Amino acid sequence: MRRLFTMTLFAAFFAGTAHAVEVRTYYLPTCPFCTHAKEFISGDLIAQFPHIQIVNVDLANRRNHPQFMASMEMCGVSGGGVPLIIVGGTECVVGFGADTPNQLRDLVELAPRTTAAVPSADAQKKNLPTGRNFIFLMALLGIGLLAFGAVALTKRKE
Repeated sequence: MRRLFTMTLFAAFFAGTAHAVEVRTYYLPTCPFCTHAKEFISGDLIAQFPHIQIVNVDLANRRNHPQFMASMEMCGVSGGGVPLIIVGGTECVVGFGADTPNQLRDLVELAPRTTAAVPSADAQKKNLPTGRNFIFLMALLGIGLLAFGAVALTKRKE
């Protein structure tokens, strides 16, 4: 029983681990180019590269402005401009034009992948809980249910 518990904990910890490329988009809800960018990323791009992790940052929320300013500085962009899309934490694209989808595909393909918990495409679209903590909790719940079932069966046999 102890071995099963240890193996389950080990599997739960590593089950949510995959190689991820973060695609971070700074956007304004009123910007049509931002809408096109987000639709492309959450549709075509994630369908082609399911290992990406999408992070959308709404600039209508003023609390996100310092992060946006730091990202613009990192990208060498002055004067703003949305959408600002950062692939893999280092490669920046400002705006969304006809060539942007191919540019983003190339950047995702070439980006170094980091080890991180990657939500599935469906979970990212629906904002479902994901990640190591969630998987760990679900594994513990499963172990608890198995233990409860085993106890119930042994008591029933007595």
